[in-house]
Amino acid sequence: MSTIDNLQDFQRLGLTQNTPTSSTETVGQTEFLELMLAQFENQDPFEPMENGEFLSQLAQFSTATGIEELQAAFADFSTTLTSDQALQAAGLVGNEVLVGSELVRQNGEASPIAGAVDLSRASGDVTVDVLDSAGQLVRRIELGTQAVGQADFRWDGRLENGDPAVAGVYQLSARVSRGGDVESVPTLIRARVDSVSLGAGASGVTINSDALGAFPFNSIRQIF
Repeated sequence: MSTIDNLQDFQRLGLTQNTPTSSTETVGQTEFLELMLAQFENQDPFEPMENGEFLSQLAQFSTATGIEELQAAFADFSTTLTSDQALQAAGLVGNEVLVGSELVRQNGEASPIAGAVDLSRASGDVTVDVLDSAGQLVRRIELGTQAVGQADFRWDGRLENGDPAVAGVYQLSARVSRGGDVESVPTLIRARVDSVSLGAGASGVTINSDALGAFPFNSIRQIF
């Protein structure tokens, strides 16, 4: 896959990047050897530098140089990976993805919310509760017995009495019954990708969705 080489490429994709600037001064190998030679020539003749000490300092410099070169190589590799991720993420805009989340934003127009419950093994009596910002139950979705894997569910955006839920953030809480024991299980939400942001350094690629807010690119479980 091709990489993004400059800021103009990012701008054409609608991505933004914050690039920190820094100023550092380093001593190269030539300068280091000149300093070592000057130190050797101007040493106290009554307390000359031991050969082992000289070689030890040279070895330390070589080790430091090797570490710096390795860090530079990893930085280049990280930049390439980030660029590749940016290209992949840019292609997701307008598509839907499945992301692990228990919070979802409802626009107040009874818009349906689709998702899934992630089950590590077969379960009986799978239930998804929809809670408002105050933690009050506003809708209960019964899924019954489900096999291992993802059990799909859909909330139509309405309360138990059929009225549209008001706009706001809602929590989806899923639980299963196994042999009389009740266990909480993670929920996955299906949402549209609205935009992509490219951060600097370790922040990586961020996906933005009106329904889910911002989440990392690597948290996507499925693309539709």
